[in-house]
Amino acid sequence: MNVLIVGSGGREHALAWKLQQSPQVKNVIVAPGNGASGKIDLNPNNVEEVSLFCGTNDIHCVLIGPEEPLSNGLADHLIKTHPNMIVFGPTKDGAQLETSKSFSKQFMKEYGLPTADFVTVSVENVKSLDSVFERIPWKNTVVKADGLAAGKGVIIPKDNEEAKLAARSILEGEFGSAGRTIILEERLEGYEVSSLAFVDGISYKRMPLGKDYKRLLESDLGPNTGF
Repeated sequence: MNVLIVGSGGREHALAWKLQQSPQVKNVIVAPGNGASGKIDLNPNNVEEVSLFCGTNDIHCVLIGPEEPLSNGLADHLIKTHPNMIVFGPTKDGAQLETSKSFSKQFMKEYGLPTADFVTVSVENVKSLDSVFERIPWKNTVVKADGLAAGKGVIIPKDNEEAKLAARSILEGEFGSAGRTIILEERLEGYEVSSLAFVDGISYKRMPLGKDYKRLLESDLGPNTGF
C-alpha cells in the first residue's frame, strides 16, 4: 500500500514513522513535508492538485493532518475522485467541529453536551461590545476567534477589561477572516485533558487521554501557541 500523509508538522512526521513499521505499507509520502521528512512541491489547499498527485503516484490511502485542507473540502474531493482510495479525515461538514468554534458551541448546545456558557459576536456588532460585556453573567471571560488561527486564536485575559480589548482587536482584524466572528466564553478553571477517538461511522476506538501544554513559556506562562 502506498500512503500519502498531507501536512508538514510533527504530527505528520510521527504518523509517517509509525506507518513505515507496518508490513501492509510499501511507501509513505509526506507532502508538502519538512526538512526531516523531505519536501515535496504540493499545495495541500489545492484539492485538484492533491487529487492529481494521488493518481500519478498510485496512492491507495491518504491521511489528512492539517485543519485548513479539511475545511477546504479535500476529503470530500478525494472521496469523489478516487472512490476506491481510503481517505482518513473528516468531510468539510464534519470538520466544522474543529474549524468553527461557533458551530461547535451551537452543536454542543443543541445536543445537550456540557460546555462553558458563551455568547457569539460578529464583526457587524463590534460597536456594541461594551453592552455585550455588561450583560455577561459570569466573572471572567475567554475570547476565541471563530475560525482557524494556527492555534493562536484563544486569548485568556486577566479580567473583562482586558477581554474587551482582545475581543475588539480580533474583530478588527488581528486574525483576519478567522476573527470575523468571536466567542466570548465563561472561563472555567480546572485540569484540562483531551480525549481522542478514531471513528469509521459505525464504531469508534478511544485513544489514551492526553494533555496540551500550549503556552509559549515555562510554568504555563505566555500566550497560547499552535502546539
